[in-house]
Formats: sequence, C-alpha cells, structure tokens
Amino acid sequence: MNPRKARLYVPDADAAMAAAVAHGATVVTEAIDSAWGDRGGRVRDPFGNIWWVTSRVEEVAPDQAWQRMSQPRYAESMRIAQETFDAELSGRESGVASTPRPPAP
Repeated sequence: MNPRKARLYVPDADAAMAAAVAHGATVVTEAIDSAWGDRGGRVRDPFGNIWWVTSRVEEVAPDQAWQRMSQPRYAESMRIAQETFDAELSGRESGVASTPRPPAP
C-alpha cells in the first residue's frame, strides 16, 4: 500500500489528533512543538492515509527557526518527527533521521 500524505492546519492539533484516534486513526508521531512555531503530530486514518495535523502556536521568522534548531528541544522534536515517519513508511521498527540543514544562501 502506498499511503497518501497531507498536512492539515487546525485550531488545536492535540484535540484534532484525539478526535481522529477516537474515530479509528492510529498515532504515527505524537504531537510535538517545532522550531518554526507549529505544534503537530501524525496520524494514519483507517484508509491508510497519513495526516500531519498541525496548529500554528507562534510566528517565528525563518532565521530564528534555524537558530532554534540548535536547541536540544527542537533538534529532538525534528529527530522524532523524521524517525517516526520513516519507520511508518518503511515498515521498519525504527526509522532514520538526518541533521536538518538550512537552505543555501
């Protein structure tokens, strides 16, 4: 099966994920805070589609977001997001992550 993937912005990512789980979805990535000001996680719906359910919690300038990526809290969030998504798509028990790199100037 080749799942479709989509990002959905909602007012409250935690509440939306809980509602999705109550309707048969499974959590792929628990809700976490990102360096760029979003909070979100991933769920797989009963049809196999993967949804990144996200809320904007603060406005963060791109250069500030890249500075935040060096903070352990945000680096760990990115690692978790990458590894859980890779594991879900690959079917492996654990996934892999790479170090985020800012775009070239």
